[in-house]
Amino acid sequence: MVAGAAPNHGSGKEQGIRIRKKYYIDRKYSARFFLEDASYSLGNEFSRWIDSFGEEATVVITVKSIPTAIASRRLKAMRAERSSELRVNRSVDARNEKIRSELPVLDRMLNSTGVAGNSLLDLSICVKLSSEHPANLQRTTNRFLMSMDLLGLKFRSPDLMRRRDLSSRLFGRVRKKYLVDSEPLASMLPIFLAAEPDTSGMIIGTDSSTGMPIFMNQMKEASHNMLIIGETGSGKSYFGKILLMRSLISGVCRRAIIVDPLDEYSTDYFGNDTAVIDATKGEYVDFFEFYPEESRISEALTFVTDTLSLDDEDSSLLRRASATVQKYEGIATLMDHLAKHIEDDELNDRIRYLRQKFFRHRIDASLKDIRVTIIRAPSEPGQERDRTLAFALTTARYIARSDNTDKVLLLDEMHLYQNNVDNARFLANLFRNSRHFNTSVIGITQNSYDLEGSQYANTIRDNSIATFLFRTRSVQNTGNDRMRFEYFSIQPELLAGGKNYDYSECFMIFKNRIKKVHVTATAFERKTIPNSSPAGYASQNQEQAKEYRTL
Repeated sequence: MVAGAAPNHGSGKEQGIRIRKKYYIDRKYSARFFLEDASYSLGNEFSRWIDSFGEEATVVITVKSIPTAIASRRLKAMRAERSSELRVNRSVDARNEKIRSELPVLDRMLNSTGVAGNSLLDLSICVKLSSEHPANLQRTTNRFLMSMDLLGLKFRSPDLMRRRDLSSRLFGRVRKKYLVDSEPLASMLPIFLAAEPDTSGMIIGTDSSTGMPIFMNQMKEASHNMLIIGETGSGKSYFGKILLMRSLISGVCRRAIIVDPLDEYSTDYFGNDTAVIDATKGEYVDFFEFYPEESRISEALTFVTDTLSLDDEDSSLLRRASATVQKYEGIATLMDHLAKHIEDDELNDRIRYLRQKFFRHRIDASLKDIRVTIIRAPSEPGQERDRTLAFALTTARYIARSDNTDKVLLLDEMHLYQNNVDNARFLANLFRNSRHFNTSVIGITQNSYDLEGSQYANTIRDNSIATFLFRTRSVQNTGNDRMRFEYFSIQPELLAGGKNYDYSECFMIFKNRIKKVHVTATAFERKTIPNSSPAGYASQNQEQAKEYRTL
C-alpha cells in the first residue's frame, strides 16, 4: 500500500490526502503445483532439484509437529490398515508392492518417533514455476514433474501457464498433508533438524542453498573413488589440484600419486618431498624393492604382463623364462634376462621395446619417504601415447600397492585412457580394486560421454562414491536412454565460475543426493598452485589447515 499527498494549489483549505493501493502482480507465465502424494521415506534433497531447473521457482513448505502420543496412535493405525489390505488382497500388483515397501518405513518411524529428538511431522509443499516464455515453462514443467516422480513426490497442477496471476493465490489453496519424520525431512530440505554434520575430513566447498561448509572423508566410505567432470575452463582441473592438496593437508591421505599426461602439475605445488618420473625420458623408480623379497619377481612379472596386456599364453612364456632367476636384482636386469630366454620373436620384441623405452634411467628415490609422486606421460596421439599411458597407469597402480598407507591417485584427462580397450579395461579394474590397497582414485575428464555406453566406463561410475559435475553441455546432449538417474534434469551448462573467476560451481552427487556446491580456493591455494608464485608446501601445513577452518 502506497500513500501519496496531493497538494491543493490556490486554496487555504487543509491539504487533502489520496490513498492508492498497489498489489504485486507477476507478469511472467507461471505454473503452480501442490503435493498430492508422497513416499513416507523421503531420502532425496528436494531443494537441490528445484535449484537445478534453471527457471525461477517459489516454494512454500508447511511443516507442523505432531505430539508423540498422537503420532504413535496414527502410525499404528496406518500400519494395521496396510497389513489388513495385504491379507485381503493377495494378488501381485503395483498397489501391493507399494504397501510392502511402506511397511518397514512405518515400522522405522514408529520405533524412532520421540527418540533422540526425532518428531513426526505433517508436510505440505506448494511450488510455483515461472518463466518469461511459455515454451521454456513447459519444458521446465515436464522436467519438474518427472524428477519429482522419481523422488517419490506426486504433484498436481490445478492450472497451467496462467498469466498475470496474483502471487497471493499461491498461499490460498488447501494443501494436503503427508507424514514425514525429522530424519528424511532434514535430508530433503535445507533445514537442520538432525544432528550436527560430520566435520572430519577435508572441506569441499559450501552448500549454495544453505551456505554451510561441506566436508568429506572418502576413505571412510565403501568406495574411495571420485569423479570430476567439466568442460575446458569450468574449473575442474583446478578443483582437482585443490582436492589433492586438501587430502594431504587435512590428513585424509598421507601420500599422493599423479598421472600427468599433459605436463600440468608442478613440483612447486608440493615442495621438496616430491618425486617426478618422466616416462617419455625413460625414467623409472624400482618400486618392487619396497615389496617383500619373496614376491618381488612375481610382482614384476605381473607388472610386465599388465603393461603389455599379454594373454595367458604369452604370460606363461614369461614365467617360464623367469624360472632360472634366483634373486631379484632390479626390474631392468630382470627384463634383460627375459629378453634373452624368450624364444617367441614377437613377445621378445615387445619386452625389448618396453625395456629400452621406459627403463633407461633409474631414479634413486625412496617412495616411502616421499609424499607426492608425479608420473609425467605426455606424448603425441596414437599408438605411442597408448603405450606411454599404459606404462604410467600400471606404474601408478604398483606404487599405490607398495604399502598400506591411505593415499590418493589422481588421473587427469581420463578420457585419453578410453581410446584404447586394454587401457580402459585396466582403468576399470583399478577403480574396482583400489579400496583393497587403501587408495582413493580421483578421475578427471571433460564430459559425461566417457562414463556412458561401455562396460568399463560403467564400472568406473559404479565404483565411485562421489561425482563433481562442473559446467558442461555433455549431460544434456548425450541422447543416451541409459543415462543414470543422478544426472537427470540437472543443468550443469548453467553453472558459473571457472577460469578467470575466483570461484566455481558444481553439482556434487554423493550417495544418490545432489548438492549445488560453491568452490573457492583459499589464499594459500591461490598463491601456491599458479606456477608464477610457488610456495613451500611442507612448511605451510599449519597455515593452510588454519585457513580451512575459517573458510
